[in-house]
Amino acid sequence: MEHQKTTVKYATEFPYLNDKDIHSLKLDIVYRILSTVKATDSEVELIKRKRRNLQKSHFKQKKDFDIKTCIEDIGRKLSDLEKEKNELIKRRIELIEEIDLYKMCCN
Repeated sequence: MEHQKTTVKYATEFPYLNDKDIHSLKLDIVYRILSTVKATDSEVELIKRKRRNLQKSHFKQKKDFDIKTCIEDIGRKLSDLEKEKNELIKRRIELIEEIDLYKMCCN
């Protein structure tokens, strides 16, 4: 169900994107999140491989659309992702501080 909600969200924000583009964006977001938190190397490699495969297949089936609009939309989305990344980093620091405080209290 969550997949459908996300797909509908991307479909309304970026009507010119097909399912592969949307899936690629999702993988990109997951990859960025895994890069900011402690993920295993195998998780990161799996996402990298999926992104590469999707990018290769996307270029084979490239569609015509307004490049300028696409670049502007992607720029806005990247800006949002950067903000989200910064929030995740702040939250990670807060969690580390909470864990350290908990360890100090237990010792």
